[in-house]
Amino acid sequence: MATLDIHPFEKRGLGVAPFRFVGMSEKVYCACPGAPEQPGGCCDFCGNGIRYCFHIHSADGKDFIVGCECVKRTDKACLVNATEFDRAVAAHKRKLAADRRAVVVAREEKRIGEALALYPTVRDEMAKQPHPQAKPGGWFDGKTLADYVDWMIVRAGHSGRLQIARKIEQFTGKREG
Repeated sequence: MATLDIHPFEKRGLGVAPFRFVGMSEKVYCACPGAPEQPGGCCDFCGNGIRYCFHIHSADGKDFIVGCECVKRTDKACLVNATEFDRAVAAHKRKLAADRRAVVVAREEKRIGEALALYPTVRDEMAKQPHPQAKPGGWFDGKTLADYVDWMIVRAGHSGRLQIARKIEQFTGKREG
């Protein structure tokens, strides 16, 4: 007698294979203002609390929610559109990385703004220092650190302006924090 492989989702009574990934949502719960966010969803397969809910539709018309790890641990190949699942996970990871980067950039922009506000107080001191790329007889010979900072303020991108913010902080006595 041949044994039939039954998908773990079927064994749990969630529906009949094949399964289709239909979307993803984020559910969070906050008990009270100021409390940390907690997962607001529940995996229909394992019962764990989940923040990122993957919506699955079975061949017999049942809809259920599972966590990413349960999809991966069970046979992801059983999903009719497994590549869409992979794309949703990848897009979510990109969004999280972009959100983290936006926080870092905002913090760095604030730091740059504070340093530029202090620049007039240390510009004369910086004018006594040689240009960072000055070489005898070279293009920047006779130029000063203040000339470099002035040029960078107007023309540099984010990382260049962060670099001069660090130089200004060194002259004001403020250290990186």
